[in-house]
Amino acid sequence: MENLKSLAIILATSAAMAIPSPGRAQGPGGNQSLAPRFSLAQPSPEAAAIMKYGNIPVDLYSGVPNIAIPLYTIQLKDFELPITLTYHAGGIKVDEIASNVGLGWTLNYGGMLTSQVHGLSDYEVNGGWLGAPTLPQTGVLRTFWTQFDAYETDPEYLFMKDAAEGVIDTQPDLFYFNLNGKTVRHFFSQSPGSAHTMPFGRFDITSNSIKDGDDVTYTFGQEERTTTNLSYSGYEEIGIGMRPSVQQSAYYISGIATPHGESIAYTYDNYDYSFTNQVSSTRYVHVTSGPTGCPIVPTTKSTNSTSLVNGKRVKTITTSAGVRLTFTYGHVRQDIASGAAAALTGIVVSNTNTGAVLKTITLAYDYYRSCGTTSTDPDCNRLKLVSVHVAGEMPYTFDYNTTALPKRLSFNQDHWGYFNNASNSVLFPTDVPRGFTSGANRNAHNTAVAAGVLLKITYPTGGTTEFQYERNPSSSGLRAARITDSPLVGVPVVRHYQYGPESQYYFPAYYYLFYKDKIEGSTITDCPYYAQSVSSFTPLGNGHAGGAAYSRVREYVDSDTKGYTDYRYSIDGGSGGVSWGYPYAPVVKSFWVEGLLLEKSAYRWDASASGWKPVSREVNTYKTAYGSAATGPNEFTLRGVAIAYRKLPMYGLAARGPEFDVSFYEMHSSWSYPTRKVETFFDPADSTKRKTVDHRYYYDNPNHIQLTRHVINNSLGDSLIVYNRYMQDVQPTWAHLSTPVAERRTIRKTGGTERLVEGEIVSYQNWPGIFPTSYRKLAITSPVAPSSVPLYTGGTPDSRYEQRESYTYNGKLLSSLKKDGITTTYVWGYGGEYVVAEVKNALPADVSGTGFSQSVLTNVTSTEAAKEAELAKIRNHASMKKAEVTTYTFKPSVGMSSKTDATGRRTSYEYDAYGRLVRVKDHFGNVLEDYRYNYRP
Repeated sequence: MENLKSLAIILATSAAMAIPSPGRAQGPGGNQSLAPRFSLAQPSPEAAAIMKYGNIPVDLYSGVPNIAIPLYTIQLKDFELPITLTYHAGGIKVDEIASNVGLGWTLNYGGMLTSQVHGLSDYEVNGGWLGAPTLPQTGVLRTFWTQFDAYETDPEYLFMKDAAEGVIDTQPDLFYFNLNGKTVRHFFSQSPGSAHTMPFGRFDITSNSIKDGDDVTYTFGQEERTTTNLSYSGYEEIGIGMRPSVQQSAYYISGIATPHGESIAYTYDNYDYSFTNQVSSTRYVHVTSGPTGCPIVPTTKSTNSTSLVNGKRVKTITTSAGVRLTFTYGHVRQDIASGAAAALTGIVVSNTNTGAVLKTITLAYDYYRSCGTTSTDPDCNRLKLVSVHVAGEMPYTFDYNTTALPKRLSFNQDHWGYFNNASNSVLFPTDVPRGFTSGANRNAHNTAVAAGVLLKITYPTGGTTEFQYERNPSSSGLRAARITDSPLVGVPVVRHYQYGPESQYYFPAYYYLFYKDKIEGSTITDCPYYAQSVSSFTPLGNGHAGGAAYSRVREYVDSDTKGYTDYRYSIDGGSGGVSWGYPYAPVVKSFWVEGLLLEKSAYRWDASASGWKPVSREVNTYKTAYGSAATGPNEFTLRGVAIAYRKLPMYGLAARGPEFDVSFYEMHSSWSYPTRKVETFFDPADSTKRKTVDHRYYYDNPNHIQLTRHVINNSLGDSLIVYNRYMQDVQPTWAHLSTPVAERRTIRKTGGTERLVEGEIVSYQNWPGIFPTSYRKLAITSPVAPSSVPLYTGGTPDSRYEQRESYTYNGKLLSSLKKDGITTTYVWGYGGEYVVAEVKNALPADVSGTGFSQSVLTNVTSTEAAKEAELAKIRNHASMKKAEVTTYTFKPSVGMSSKTDATGRRTSYEYDAYGRLVRVKDHFGNVLEDYRYNYRP
């Protein structure tokens, strides 16, 4: 019921996964109440609301729509976990394999721990980055020895040799925690093996768990292991670093624990399946400018691979609040060569205490057919989600582009992996300047790139959202061109987009220089060859997920003549210090400084003037410096290096020492935050007249990294200064990640004079999480000098602070004092989830003295009649004669079942099997409201 929000999130910059928004950090004018937020309104006894049509947002920086279908939301105290289906509309890649919910779709239910392996996997026992010799973080590495050097016993050479041969790892991996829809990226330093987040944030990370800034702990204990078996052809011998198999692990979420002592537990089914990967090949040509008489051109070398997955699929999700989601997989997949692979077909939500079914969801599928409807080849079929049906409603249905996708692993794909309608017999791209005169057409195709993509969603209400896409012009993949939201009745809303030039920071790089020796007596001649791979060594794309990126986007709503908004974004997160060339080092971008909204300008069409008129403008600045450019606290840079042989050592008459190529790269953990926002509002009658508000943001304590000062300057030269002091400021012993605002002081500055106009204090228990004990507000009739009111130190506040709210031991609202001087006391039940009594004009001690049983009200299995009997003790007690008592009962996870007002009149609410309100009855059993749910086809 209640929804206490962390003040650290509402009022200040959180220790977040991304740069926080100053708009969320402080309300307009700085007068947003510091009091903890509770939702005391009971669940509305109105007809069940079914999701309305559309209004799907677009990530304008990448141009990709954010498409999500809500399935269910788990609700605990101060914590919500949405279960959703999300769709990535950037395009379908030729080699892509569908998930258990269909091609392009993802089931989101809590999180996952994955890694981007650089070199060797850091999960390997006694291997990987953490088990390797310490890599020097400054200086250069020696790369050359002569035949006269005693290099075979030189530790520097042995380090380079082991790195080049894949014995040790010099490249730290990048790890990804997906937490409830947010992503935390991190890496480990070698000594002492500490985790560093990108960007810097307040987290407690171990190998398989993470505690976030709200002291919620996510544990990832369910390992899914993929073993890829490799076979080599065209090689003269099995060479350096050529392993028979490689392994990579992902870890599914196994549990969530909140600071309120509540939890979510997961169980999984085990199943195995396998699939073939795209071939990896390298071909060679002699460099025409090289010496003559060189050995013949090496043969094309190929690596074929098959991956075996010891898979996991979620079976149940059970909460301590008594809700369980059960997942069934009843559709045997035709696109994976394993009878154990099955698609998700149903989700049942039930109450573990009563066994009642709260919600039933069914998913239906078809297939993308590449080789006709009768083919049983898994690579000719791809799983397609066609509908999601919540029992008692009409289904969500999905329509897709009908351009046929090619068979999986087809060579008919562009540089980025999308279908390009070519007729390729190989994947090697043509590269005439380097002597590769034949090869594949890897250019992008304007229409084929959209093969199979989602075009239309029809909602249970009958409304629709339709998508029109266009290819990213400098790369590939799709961006939104037009989105039309159409209600069943009414006027469609059309949004369309115009993009500025695409940022294409990285370009395909398929080749490197390869040397083969020509030995004549004691003479060694280096014969150069170009080696070309079938896949690019460099990342293709500059966006958040490797796709396109745009610094300027214009959004029109309804039509070109009504209005538009221009957006300007930051564009480049750097290349991680990589020096381009062989051996190609990983590119780890400082992504958090990309896609930041720098400017937003809104315009309207003035028909009388036949021109566009400005409405508003917003300009934002941020602290974005990192690495050597950043000198402040919470900055860390880690260096990795890719090492490869340039020349192997030779012995005998043609002796020579070894040579190596190296390529360094950097990973940065940096503290970033907004520093300023300037808002300009134009007079509708005269756009030369404007009002400007200048917001400045300050973060004075690097230990908790929260917003401490918000200065608001207006056009008249006056300022409003909001000071936030957190529990870590007030109590130095506060050691929890959650550090809520404990004191806020609002000061108005006029003509150089400062006056305190408002003060608020919230006292907290020294526990992890948000557990307030009281809320006080400064009771003054006029502004006072700031120095006349001492700062809060954690003890008894200044006597002018008046207590307005008190809370239970676990942070529930217990009482509130209104402006009229009347105190209202609240009684909680159903495991602390719902307010069951609201008693006006009574103190908590008065209510607790009425003799009711709190345990009966708290017990979720006690009957409604038993609860009403206890609530009647409050209502009928002699001490309550002057009080107004309103009581409530509930059907847990469904809604309110009864409300008895202060006069004793009872209103009851009845629901159908799908949890929808069907009937409202008065005190005498008369039907007040009756609902019928009819859906138009």
